[in-house]
Amino acid sequence: MKLKYYILTIFIFPSCLIAFGQFGKIQGQVNDIRENKGLAFANVWLVGTNLGAATDLNGQFVIDSILPGKYDIKTSIIGYGDTTLTGVKITSDTTVLVLLGLPRPCKYDKHRNNKTCPICGKKNKVVPIAYGLMIGKMNKRNFYYAGCEITSCDPNWFCKRDKYKF
Repeated sequence: MKLKYYILTIFIFPSCLIAFGQFGKIQGQVNDIRENKGLAFANVWLVGTNLGAATDLNGQFVIDSILPGKYDIKTSIIGYGDTTLTGVKITSDTTVLVLLGLPRPCKYDKHRNNKTCPICGKKNKVVPIAYGLMIGKMNKRNFYYAGCEITSCDPNWFCKRDKYKF
């Protein structure tokens, strides 16, 4: 009877040692880029796997039991854009710390990309906004001079026709 338990112990004990220390872990926080505050209930997952987590009230998360390898970490939350951190290397028995920032979307982003006024839709009346001290010569017809504005949706362009910043 003792021999039976002894043989069982010899086979089970090494398999337990092999099972420990094979996985890595990702621990981090998801922040609003502009306000640098943690975002609660953001979704964080490893692309191509079924591993993921939701952030707590402070924007912190932990993803356990990750096999060693390289992964892409994707983050999203309603009301914000999403972001992907690529090539995160996970090794056995280690914790990788990450800080993920999400941009707050701006309703004018699509107009900025094609440089059209969101009101009149014209391109020829839109000029870039220049902030701060000017370096070199700048033509007043080609730039709109403005003071610094720090908001969640800073204007980059100005429509001369409608006198509108976007």
